[in-house]
Amino acid sequence: MRRFFKTISILLMVILLTGCVEQKIHMDITNDEMQLKVITAMDSSLTSEDDLQESIDEAKAQGYDAKLYKNTEDNMIGIEVSKSYKLKDIRTSDDVEFHLETIMETADLPKVFKYEDGVYTANFVYDATETSMGGYSSDELASYSSYLKFTYSVTLPSKAKSHNADEVDGHTYTWNIKFGEVNEINYSFGASSPLVYIVIGVCAAIVIAIIVVLILKKKKNGNTPIVDNSVVNTTMNAVPVQPMINPTVETPVEVVPPMPVVAPVESVTVPTETQPVVESPVEEQTDHNQNVQ
Repeated sequence: MRRFFKTISILLMVILLTGCVEQKIHMDITNDEMQLKVITAMDSSLTSEDDLQESIDEAKAQGYDAKLYKNTEDNMIGIEVSKSYKLKDIRTSDDVEFHLETIMETADLPKVFKYEDGVYTANFVYDATETSMGGYSSDELASYSSYLKFTYSVTLPSKAKSHNADEVDGHTYTWNIKFGEVNEINYSFGASSPLVYIVIGVCAAIVIAIIVVLILKKKKNGNTPIVDNSVVNTTMNAVPVQPMINPTVETPVEVVPPMPVVAPVESVTVPTETQPVVESPVEEQTDHNQNVQ
């Protein structure tokens, strides 16, 4: 990695005619971990993939994850290295000042944060003067500023308690490195207790459970069947169907009391009067005629 940064120093002599160089140092800090990513690139006319492969192999040998970086939009090419660190391994209770321009000299990052009473404090310095830039004067480096785009940024787990960043986007703070100057980068942030995440998780589970209950209740009320009167009338007029009797199940038999016996009614003969026989007048006339003869 040192070879790559020495190459950048040499290229400062020609960037005014050929292109620019950029470096992006970013720290993504969570509750207990810091993910470091450093991108260093230059105009593709200044180098090639074969030239960069040696630096990539060197970075991997030092313990970094390294790969080729390409920015086709700006016609930039370089290397991207990254590594994760536990915050407990890179913090100290003592006052500390860390020089960012040396961050890639070794993968074993030293104690860079001060930690006290649950608060992390960063006192970083990026020395962009002749001291660390190959002997170029501050005036010369300042004249190259438009071709040198170096930034440091950090994403914090919560809002910074204090900072002197040039740009702020949510919980991400960015500093633009000014060449010919010693850049001071200061910020502090609080560490969240694991108990906070447990409480948040429990509250979220309760809220989700309430929402599910309300949704199920709403669906139940919304699925009430609509009664069709025509179906009801048809059902009411239908002949009731006797339930099937399961032979294996004993059905209680209801005992019906015997009906009372009613004595038969005897027929009564009503006597009728004998009507006198009335002789027909025709018969009398016949008899009389016989007598006359």
